[in-house]
Amino acid sequence: MVYCNNCRVEGAFTAKRDQPCERPALPRESDDVQLISARVSQRAKHGIAGSNLNAIAYAPGKGYVGGDDFVFEFAYRRGNEAGKVFVHFDVTVE
Repeated sequence: MVYCNNCRVEGAFTAKRDQPCERPALPRESDDVQLISARVSQRAKHGIAGSNLNAIAYAPGKGYVGGDDFVFEFAYRRGNEAGKVFVHFDVTVE
């Protein structure tokens, strides 16, 4: 994961129709980064996304199958440096 202030990072995952899913939020334990906050800065068009800083979650709209995307803005601290990174997720709902 790249942590540079105001950078945009790409991510992707697959979700099942009518099934909410979650995955660990950033960073991995090995990263020397502390997440401060997370917010959806671009909403999903065909579902709903959210985060509690430990995980991100996505739930597709009822009966929806196809592509979706959303963007999270994560505020972070690494040592004395503070910043934010934008993570764009492409989702395929099967």
